[in-house]
Amino acid sequence: MRIGSEILWLDSLASTNSYASAVLQEEMVPDGTVIAADFQTGGRGQQGNQWESEKGKNLLFSIILYPKGVKPADQFAISMVVSLGIASVLGKYATGITIKWPNDIYAGNDKIAGILIENSIAGDSLVHSISGIGININQEIFTSGAPNPVSLKMITGVDHDRKKLLGEILSSIAVYYERLATGGKKPLESEYVRMMYRIGQENWFMAEGTKFRGVISGIDNSGCLVVKREDGTPNHYMFKEIEYL
Repeated sequence: MRIGSEILWLDSLASTNSYASAVLQEEMVPDGTVIAADFQTGGRGQQGNQWESEKGKNLLFSIILYPKGVKPADQFAISMVVSLGIASVLGKYATGITIKWPNDIYAGNDKIAGILIENSIAGDSLVHSISGIGININQEIFTSGAPNPVSLKMITGVDHDRKKLLGEILSSIAVYYERLATGGKKPLESEYVRMMYRIGQENWFMAEGTKFRGVISGIDNSGCLVVKREDGTPNHYMFKEIEYL
């Protein structure tokens, strides 16, 4: 299976994820189908945030997958596959590329890419997965008030061929997807943890209304963030339960 063997690239969409979801209601498109757009009028990020992107400057796309053998309890494996696939390519062009749990891609302390994964579950099966991806490529001015956006051009000083980069990223994600299918999630977990933003460093966090210092030690079997507090106790947090400060 080759991710991106079918690519539908449109001028403008409300959201590539919403479009992909609508497509799946009509037909079962090939595994690895990609929906891309030059502009989104209602691009969505994590926690309901808008994703800002200047028309024709960045990569905005969604990947449709049918992850056979991935149980709902292991669905974080899809986040690892997509995050690692993107980070490994961006790391060829820029230094300091890491994955901020659960699946933002950072360059240093700035956000260069975001991922929104929406899974469809039926019983004990993952029916399909839609990975919506926004990567800042050639945009230089951001006006939305997002705290720390950065683009590849801002880092490197040169324009980049978006479609070439898309091909590289899809090929990279396909490699990790195949590794998941053949070797399971454990080897991916090790690589994901090595790539984590601020892994092993002391940070300030907010959880349950309390500000505290802790050290990220990795993720657990369900993909929850594991943070050791000052007393050495490991605490496990699901998405939205903890905030970096």
